[in-house]
Amino acid sequence: MDLSTPDFEFLSRAESWIRDQGEILVLFRYSRMAGAKDFLFFNNEEGLRKRLMNAPSGTSVIVFRQKQLPIRGAVDAELVEAALMTVPDGEEFLVVDLDVSVLGYFHWTAGETRAELIKELTDRNGKRVAVGIYPPWLYDTEDVMEAIVPDADGEVRRGVY
Repeated sequence: MDLSTPDFEFLSRAESWIRDQGEILVLFRYSRMAGAKDFLFFNNEEGLRKRLMNAPSGTSVIVFRQKQLPIRGAVDAELVEAALMTVPDGEEFLVVDLDVSVLGYFHWTAGETRAELIKELTDRNGKRVAVGIYPPWLYDTEDVMEAIVPDADGEVRRGVY
């Protein structure tokens, strides 16, 4: 049975992870939206709760306990080199912009080759990003948990992603 985002178990664990780690990465996978998803960092409980309250029903919310995407800063030659040293060639990577786009969202991209990583970073020259290995999220573990945003009637119905 899927956890619901307002469940005490989910919220208390996610909020304790924020307090323990200083931040968490959260993956929002939106149902029936052609694979649309967002990656957002939260460093306080209020921000997380507000975002959860505004998420559409059926949204899959995956929370990561351990710090993710450790290479951070404005893209320059040093950051590109650090990213290349952190992400092995052939390992899936994730790049998340740390500043909101003009359209009001945080742009992200993923790939698997060094050439893709270099291109994604150089295309963002000067922009603030977080980079690292794409976090594994298919299964709940002691460091990863998923919950579903319930319908208006409080029912949890897993969406189509």
